[in-house]
Order: sequence, then structure tokens, then C-alpha cells
Amino acid sequence: MFEHFFRVISSGIAIYPCDNLETKLWQNVILPNCDWVFIFKGCINYEGFKGSSSRFLSALIGLNVRSPKKLEGFILKTD
Repeated sequence: MFEHFFRVISSGIAIYPCDNLETKLWQNVILPNCDWVFIFKGCINYEGFKGSSSRFLSALIGLNVRSPKKLEGFILKTD
């Protein structure tokens, strides 16, 4: 999925679970190709979803767009 994202998208943001940055997907595909990763502080709730929040932290993965400024979390810059 992310190989395709980085091949066909010139700019955009993807959301993905941030449960383990040590996986091959994060190390070999996401981190070398994105401009930044924003990791939310705490688990997020999706609008319209009934129940508790997600089990894992979520990350926004940015490519050629500005990183978020008014969200609570942490930014990893990859450039």
C-alpha cells in the first residue's frame, strides 16, 4: 500500500497505526520516503465511531505538505 502511495502521489497525508516503528515497512518504505511523521499524543477516536479509542497510537505520514501545527503530539522530520 505505501509503496503505491509514494509512487503515485506527489503530495498528501496518510494515517497509519504507529504500533512499532521497527518494522520493515516503517524502516524500509515509510521513513525513507516521507517528509515527516506526526504521532498523536494518546490514542485517537474516529468521528462517528461508537466505543473506545483505537488500541495503538496513530501517525500521520506527510509527503510534500506542511506538518500539523495545532494538534497534540510529536513530529519526526525525515529530511
